[in-house]
Amino acid sequence: MADAEIGLSARQQQAVAELSFEELTAALHPTFAGDGGVVLTTGLAASPGAASGLVAVGSEAALDLASAGSTVILVATETTPADVAAMGLSAGILTARGGLASHAAVVARGWGIPAVCDAREITVEADCFVINHRRIANGTPISIDGSTGEVMLGDREIAESAVGGAGAGPGPGSVLPAEIAEVLDWADRVAAGRFVVLANADTAADAGTARATRLSISDRHGG
Repeated sequence: MADAEIGLSARQQQAVAELSFEELTAALHPTFAGDGGVVLTTGLAASPGAASGLVAVGSEAALDLASAGSTVILVATETTPADVAAMGLSAGILTARGGLASHAAVVARGWGIPAVCDAREITVEADCFVINHRRIANGTPISIDGSTGEVMLGDREIAESAVGGAGAGPGPGSVLPAEIAEVLDWADRVAAGRFVVLANADTAADAGTARATRLSISDRHGG
């Protein structure tokens, strides 16, 4: 029977309860198509999604390669606010140090950039990183999986995410597939009046997205 208060059947409520954060994240972020790739190391899965690009050690190399039209993976021991410009132009971020609360991880998650952090087997040098005595120089293609923490040698094909197409994750203006939108609508109904979701916005665009999302939820449920 439907719950008169929220208008959902027991089966719909069960579907919401059984949907895990990991499953939803996997559906909303790009992944690699098929198996393959030589795994160099595994670090901390700090920001979900898959990315391939050329190694760029440090901001200067990343800015140079990006300005030449290349897709880059920014590599650093750790990132700092001075690296923000390069981070914004990178398809992915790889650091040798730093946890889930590190600068690289927090910025990457906020901007929807795949990131692998705390890959302690790598040593970052001036124009390369070294792993097991193997030198991976600037301009070398690598791939990272921010959902598993894997770092792979070479380019990998990126499968389409549920939102945004190949190589793209959720963002302002993204359109959710009908199935995901429906389940999230059920979740909104379950949560209405019981939970409040707050957004941490660092830019005007992010603040606008947060306000629009809140108004959309309120309109749907009369809040």
